[in-house]
Amino acid sequence: MIEILNQPLFAIGSNEITPAKLISAALVLGIGWWASRRLRHLIKEILAPRFGILPSTAFALGAVGFYLGVAMTLALAFAALGFDLGSLALIAGALSVGIGFGLQN
Repeated sequence: MIEILNQPLFAIGSNEITPAKLISAALVLGIGWWASRRLRHLIKEILAPRFGILPSTAFALGAVGFYLGVAMTLALAFAALGFDLGSLALIAGALSVGIGFGLQN
C-alpha cells in the first residue's frame, strides 16, 4: 500500500507528484478552508458583539481573516505537494515594494 502511495503519477519540473502528496494537499486544503470559515464566523458572530464592533467593520475584518487564511492554506498545500515557495516570496516582496511606491502621493 505504501508503495502505491509513493508511486509517481507525473512530474512538474523536477518535482514528482505522488498520490500521498495529493492526499496530504487535499487534507491541508480541506482543513484550511474549514478553519478560515470558522475564523470568519468567530470574528463576525462572537468577537464583534463582545467588543462592540460595528457590523460592517466585523464583516470586513471577517473577510480579511478569511482571505488571509485561504492564502496561507494555498501556500501550505503547495508546500505539501513539494513546491518551493521561495521564488514566490521574492516576487511577493517585489510586488509589495512596487505597490508601496505606487500608493505614495
